[in-house]
Amino acid sequence: MSSSSTFKGLFKAGQTVFFYHPQDSWIVGVIESVDPNNKKGAYQVKPSPSLNSDPISNENPIFLNEDLLYAFSEDLLKLDHNDLLSMSELHEVTLLNCLRNRFKKDIIYTMIGGVLAVAMNPFKWTIPYVQDDQMDLYINQSKTVMPHAWSIADNAYRIMAETKQNQSILISGESGAGKTEGCKTVIKYLSKLSCSITSDEKIRERASKIALKIQECSPILESFGNAKTQRNDNSSRFGKFIIMQFDKDGVILGAFMYNYLLEKSRVISQSIGERGYHIFYQLLAGCDAKKKQELFLTKPEDYACINGGKCFKVDGVDDAKEFQEVVKAMNIVGLSQEEQDAIFRIVAAVLNLQSIKFTPKGDASEVENRTFLNNASTLLKLDASSLEKALTSMYVTAGKDLILKGLSPTKACDARDAFSKALYDATFNWIIRKINQNLDASKDHKVDNFIGLLDIYGFEAFQKNSFEQLCINYANEALQGVYNNYTFKRDVEECKQEGIDATAVTFNDNAECIELIQKGVVNSITDCCKSNSSDFDFLDNVKKLYLKKSKFFDASPLKKEEFIIKHYAGDVAYDVNGWIEKNKDTLNNDLFKLTKTSKCSFISALLEDNGGAKDTVAESFRKQLNVLLSTINSTRPHYIRCIKPHPAKKPNMFSTTEVMNQLRSSGVLETVKIRREGYSVRMPFDQFYHRFKVIHLQNSSRRVTDCKTIEEMKKACEEIISQVGFDKVKAQIGKSKVFMRHYAYSDLEVLKNQKLIQYATIIQSALRSLKSKRELAHLKKLKKEEEERIYYEKHKEEIERKRKEEEERMRIERERMEREEAERKRLAEIKRQEEERISREKREREEVLMREQIKLNKLKEIQMKKIEELKRIETEKEERERVKRELEHYENGKTLAEEPTSVRIWRVDDGKIVGFNLSEARKDLLYRIRTDQLYTLEECKILIKDIVRVMKNDAERDFKNLLFLSKLRTEVLYPKPIISNYIPESHGLDGFFDHPDIKKLIYGKVVIKAIDPSNSKESILVAKEKLKLLVLNINKNIVKLIDHALIQRKERLLIIATILDELETSSIKKYLHPNELLVVMQKIKQQQQHHP
Repeated sequence: MSSSSTFKGLFKAGQTVFFYHPQDSWIVGVIESVDPNNKKGAYQVKPSPSLNSDPISNENPIFLNEDLLYAFSEDLLKLDHNDLLSMSELHEVTLLNCLRNRFKKDIIYTMIGGVLAVAMNPFKWTIPYVQDDQMDLYINQSKTVMPHAWSIADNAYRIMAETKQNQSILISGESGAGKTEGCKTVIKYLSKLSCSITSDEKIRERASKIALKIQECSPILESFGNAKTQRNDNSSRFGKFIIMQFDKDGVILGAFMYNYLLEKSRVISQSIGERGYHIFYQLLAGCDAKKKQELFLTKPEDYACINGGKCFKVDGVDDAKEFQEVVKAMNIVGLSQEEQDAIFRIVAAVLNLQSIKFTPKGDASEVENRTFLNNASTLLKLDASSLEKALTSMYVTAGKDLILKGLSPTKACDARDAFSKALYDATFNWIIRKINQNLDASKDHKVDNFIGLLDIYGFEAFQKNSFEQLCINYANEALQGVYNNYTFKRDVEECKQEGIDATAVTFNDNAECIELIQKGVVNSITDCCKSNSSDFDFLDNVKKLYLKKSKFFDASPLKKEEFIIKHYAGDVAYDVNGWIEKNKDTLNNDLFKLTKTSKCSFISALLEDNGGAKDTVAESFRKQLNVLLSTINSTRPHYIRCIKPHPAKKPNMFSTTEVMNQLRSSGVLETVKIRREGYSVRMPFDQFYHRFKVIHLQNSSRRVTDCKTIEEMKKACEEIISQVGFDKVKAQIGKSKVFMRHYAYSDLEVLKNQKLIQYATIIQSALRSLKSKRELAHLKKLKKEEEERIYYEKHKEEIERKRKEEEERMRIERERMEREEAERKRLAEIKRQEEERISREKREREEVLMREQIKLNKLKEIQMKKIEELKRIETEKEERERVKRELEHYENGKTLAEEPTSVRIWRVDDGKIVGFNLSEARKDLLYRIRTDQLYTLEECKILIKDIVRVMKNDAERDFKNLLFLSKLRTEVLYPKPIISNYIPESHGLDGFFDHPDIKKLIYGKVVIKAIDPSNSKESILVAKEKLKLLVLNINKNIVKLIDHALIQRKERLLIIATILDELETSSIKKYLHPNELLVVMQKIKQQQQHHP
């Protein structure tokens, strides 16, 4: 990282800062000196080992400029955010510290916005929250969960389900960062999630089988496409894009797979400490003796193409067991036994082919070890002599003739290598096609949506970079372009939502770099391949087109065979040696034709036809990449950036330099850069104000204690921004946040520190003053104590005498108070005991009275029972006499109605009413009904007439009063009479006389005749019971009549009382003489009292 910036004086000597160390990335140090004129750097900084948690490689001071320094804070060493964008200041320092702190807590996933996750490879899978049994928490969304690859997958799936928009998850990182494991994790989660959304058992069972097939692709692809490298024991040596297909309900239907850039060179050789593809070692370890004999297999050390790395075993890996897993996966995915046998024969054939050696034979060559030749030809079902001929010679065109030309041992080895790579590459591609054939749902179902998973090489920059690195970095550059555009658009969208003008926000667009590779380098090398030019012709052509014409292209100052491309992740020097041949990737036509003669149909159809013009590797990859980018651009992308924390591949180890390089190459720092180019600092109003309130004007109307609402905080923030003179380019006020450029934030920090220094000076002055005052007060205190000591020594006897006297006086006073207190407590205790005694005696008396009362009540109850028993006996006696009398009447042929009877209590013989009272009559009736002393029919008839006469008289009198009062009320209070509101329409007798029993009683005679002409005793008893029931019903109806009369009477009197109340409270005196009013009131009230 270069250091060049204008000196601003942001930092001071002696200040602790973060600074960029060439070997250790960002670490903590102390500024020893500041010299703006020093060309090496204005600041001399020395690392501070005590403040750095990791060891420092070099503790010598270095010179740096301001852009490689960052203000130190203890809080920055403790950063821990689930989402890095939630940090107020997004910088390499904050980014690195946050990731390191989380990694040490075994939190390996961290979000950057909603679509990007940084995944640190822990090199241990015992962390609780990444275990498969935790997957249901993310599927059920039962609570807030930690960031995870599952949360990225879950977010993509739910967006797809809601919006019906296709999604993509792009997983990238360097070898050993955990891309393959991350891809498998996402596939497993999406498979389980899509199966869980349906309750249909048949659909769920079918989806589960499909999901299992997709997951079982991983062991096959890893076996044939992964190998042990120095950086990773299970390194993917190819890229893949897996499309997981879903129906309209989100249930998984199938998958389709694309593969890119298989590293074919690994088939023939490896570096020290590395291995070839896993399948070679798995086949050798996993086959039984019979199968080994059929495939001519021995042990890994015997085969040249896999023993170059001198590494045959990997710690913790069981090749034999993994081979069985591969065979099991092939069966599940749908590869037949014949197809599996053919694949394993080709793998074994490659091992034998690569062990063939050639010796010179004149100008040509011949096979030295024919055993391997015979083995390979048998496995490929080819003629051995034809295979030898194709490997050691080739037909060339001389004019119109074809001439067989022998090949030197070197050329023969090249032909052998090309043939082996072609066979292995074609086999790998066939496996991919077969998987697609068995899993692709588009041929049988309607695929409504898909989620694409991209697992591809990360950015590569080695000491020597060749054609393969260019292709890999070309892909990463293009993918970074997609990410830049998407991230920038989201950034601008947030600004718009906050009402921020984002027209001044820009970012480093790498579109020109992509075009340089796509149209410049790829086109140039393709043209050179077609014209049979050399590698250096290609280099000269590229330099001519782009040197000093493109800011992304440069020539290497050290090596003439190199050129430099300035990628987003850093400059990479590419060595052009061998590029033309690698780009052509041609196979001897004789070998191609030879495979068509194989007696194995699988092998004869394996290699693609060479007829017609064949695309170069660069052309083919460009087309594949364009299709991939087109697909990704049609989706909503999500990103997982995998980071390897330490090259040792061991748990709990974190290298700041290693991580920072990967953050840079994976584009994470480019994300930071995009945010820094825009408004990288985004603080909520309250946070901004509390941080920079010291800058606020002292006479401002908005002090921190006054800012309670969001509007007040916003106003205060606007005042600070205005006070420091920031324009809209440097800072803007949004709806809930303050948006600032990073340099504006740095300027505010400087101003804040300056203010703090000023306040510190004032505080220090005040403290010094306070300290002087305290020292003076202390001296005065000492002086006073000394004076008191001298005085004491001088008057010691007198002081002691007074002290003793005072102590004696205090003792006497204390004893007196103690006696008084003891006496008070004694009297209080006596009083309490007396009150308790009185209360106890009172309770005892009450209990005695209560017992006596209970006895008395029991005696009364016994007496009442005796009285009731006597009454009952008397009633029964009277009833017997009455029945006897009535029977005598019946026997003499007389009716009950003919016997003269009179009503007692309220009636006299002359027929005049004396003190007649309906309420008393009602009570009497109820008592008679209850005691079975009913009025006879004649008595009922007389009683009804009396009641009716009383009711009519009362009603007439009340109507007269109501008419009078209503008229008077209308004249006094209202312009019109409203008599209908007060005078009832009837006296309440309507309907009573319609009862047939009442009609007979009043208007006719009631005669009870015997049913039996013989007038038997039984018939008389029946007639008696009927008569008794009739009498009972009439008595009850009379009660209802009286109730009716009382209710009507009460309503009329209530109306009269209401009118009287109105007349009493009105100004009636103006219209009626007081004497007249008094007479009216007295008259009406007398009537009310007479008839309550």
